[in-house]
Amino acid sequence: MKLFNITVASLLFAASSVLNIANAGLITLDQKSTSVNGGIISYVDLVAESNTVSDATFTLNIAGDFDAGYENVAISVEGYSLGVVFDRNTNNDLFDFSGDDYVGDHGNFITMTGVATIAQADWANIIADGFVSIEFNLSGDVNCCSNPHAFTSGNISYDVPEPATLAIFALALIGFGARRLKQ
Repeated sequence: MKLFNITVASLLFAASSVLNIANAGLITLDQKSTSVNGGIISYVDLVAESNTVSDATFTLNIAGDFDAGYENVAISVEGYSLGVVFDRNTNNDLFDFSGDDYVGDHGNFITMTGVATIAQADWANIIADGFVSIEFNLSGDVNCCSNPHAFTSGNISYDVPEPATLAIFALALIGFGARRLKQ
């Protein structure tokens, strides 16, 4: 009987590990803009789940005066650089904008969407204190023709541990203990 209980407990533990389906963590960036030449758009102390079990996916929506390669934006999350976008250099940022080239111009802002992946280990360090700050630093040449000069919005999604898995395992152990006492 003892072997049976150990076997069942092991199977429940293995099942709870396999069923460790994570909840989604989500940080939403409401639309912000700047009318300052070469301005900075900042999101400060956004609340974040401080635990992760996955990479983070940063989906960025951006529009503005980025119609030349010298009109670009450097993006960082808690000091962690995601690179420079719209400088027509696909090797210096994590985002997947086609050719790293903005398709609009200063008279025709077109919202573009790009996605970047932040590795789980880096993301865990970034969210460790439960807050995230994001900065979009526009080059000085982002200054033309209309106010505001640029818009940003988007979200960062990631998986957080499922606390119910541990609870299921604990209930199984309590059940085995109660059964043992009953015998």
